[in-house]
Amino acid sequence: MKHAKIIKFSLIGIAAAGFLFFATSVVIRVLTPDIIKPSLMNGNLYIYEDFGSSYNHYRINGLISSNGQQFLVSDLDKNSKDFVYSGETSIRCQVDVLNDSYGGWLFAYGYFGPFAPENNMNWGKYPNCGYDLTGAKSLTFVARGKTGGERVEFFFGGLGWNLETGKRMESHADSAPKQTLGVVRLTDEFTEYTIPLEYADLSYISSGFGFVVSGNYNDEEVVFYLDDIKVNFSGQAPAQPEKALIGFGDIIPVVITAIASITAALLDRNAKIREGRMKKMSKIQ
Repeated sequence: MKHAKIIKFSLIGIAAAGFLFFATSVVIRVLTPDIIKPSLMNGNLYIYEDFGSSYNHYRINGLISSNGQQFLVSDLDKNSKDFVYSGETSIRCQVDVLNDSYGGWLFAYGYFGPFAPENNMNWGKYPNCGYDLTGAKSLTFVARGKTGGERVEFFFGGLGWNLETGKRMESHADSAPKQTLGVVRLTDEFTEYTIPLEYADLSYISSGFGFVVSGNYNDEEVVFYLDDIKVNFSGQAPAQPEKALIGFGDIIPVVITAIASITAALLDRNAKIREGRMKKMSKIQ
């Protein structure tokens, strides 16, 4: 009986700690909207300026691939020094293709969930995961192939949209459908490309950049490099704060303190119960 009560109190403590963890993460997520704001550099919002740059935005990457062929898409190397356009690094991209397979990556705005240890890819299901880019004129970037001749489609926006029907699929999809140049043929030298944005609804953009490689236009291995990916404004960008992307490490101290407090309270309660029983027994004797 005694052990059963202790187990009961322990389970209550664990449940309380779990609820406190959930509530704390939600409260911090909602009440701290101004921790991270878009950082402009020379009037531009950079998606990639250089590896580790504080000016980088849309840092979370979402994998695109044909069904069951995710293994064909290599992780992005954002610290590549093979070919660099400006600064010290560029992004090395590699997608292997088989027949009509396809694959690529999105550069997106992540989210932090109550039980998610890291910032996660948002596919349009979560609110407050995008920038208001109203006033932007274009997206520009430079790209080159490893050898030249590689064919890649680059695009902006469109997250949460059905690319075939042109309709929104998710409740928190981008405000603009995919803006694209179509498939471009890369050379073995860095070339600047521009995607116009003047006539797009930019009020809520979760995916600032993306690319896809298809086996319909390429053979086997496709390797290319990206640098200086940025959204260009004619003037000052809107002062739209980003929701805080809070790491798991920010919550750990709160949870540890809560668990310690609950444990101490349970131990104190058990000690008082034992003390009360001892007094009763001494009176009976």
